[in-house]
Parts: sequence; structure tokens; C-alpha cells
Amino acid sequence: MYALTGIRVLMEIATDIVDRQASLKGSFAIVIQAKCLESGEAVAIKKVLQDKRYKNRELQTMRLLGHPNVVSLKHCFFSTTDKDELYLNLVLEYVPETTYRVTRHYNKENQRMPLIYVKLYTYQVCIFFRLILKLAHVLPSKPFSYNLV
Repeated sequence: MYALTGIRVLMEIATDIVDRQASLKGSFAIVIQAKCLESGEAVAIKKVLQDKRYKNRELQTMRLLGHPNVVSLKHCFFSTTDKDELYLNLVLEYVPETTYRVTRHYNKENQRMPLIYVKLYTYQVCIFFRLILKLAHVLPSKPFSYNLV
């Protein structure tokens, strides 16, 4: 975790991120690239509006997740706007590529994605769903063993 006094994360948006601003704005959040002043490490800051009408569980969920296939939570802080809107800012591990961008690249080039990429992405998605199901207590923590007699 970063010890953020004030906000010790330099929120300078890189020029290539500004060009892709539209692709980094989702329905519920905005994600920007930043640089940690202490380590120089690139991080992603996900800014999520805390709507009082809904129960926001994103921070609790991110604190529970600790898996190599899930981006890690480095730090979090709250901020407000001039309109008194409360935002949760999640400082996350920066991942330069997304599955969407990779598939879009191969579609634009009118090429098929290499089979090894398909296998890797499929494996990671399956592991992610298994992790989510475990968090929801749907899957047991130990695998089943069946004795067929």
C-alpha cells in the first residue's frame, strides 16, 4: 500500500491516455493513468461516483481479492467535487492492454487472434469466474471427491 499524504500520486495524464480518454470512460467510472511519486511506478486510478441510492461494495470486494489474475489494489482515497459529489478513487496496478483492445486490433487488421492468446485469455476468464464463485460461497473451498462404488 502507498502512504498517500495529501495525494502523493502524481495525476499527470499521459498524452497517449488523453487521446484514448473516451475508451477509458465507462458507465460507472473513469480510469486514468498516473505515476506514483515515491516509486515511479505506473498505476491506474479508477474514479467511481459513490451514489447514495446504491450500496457500493467495490472497495470491500477489491480488498478481498488477492489473485494473480486480478489487478491488485494499491491504495484508495475519497474526493469530492464542486457539486458535493463523493468519489471513491481506487489506485490499482496498471495493465497496459485489455482483452477488448487486443481483439479490436486483430479485427481491424482482419486477422485471427493467435490460438495461444485465445487459450490464455480463456484460461484467465475461467479462473476469474471460479474466484468470483468462491467469493460468493457457491463453490466449496476444497474440491469434491466422489467414490463410485
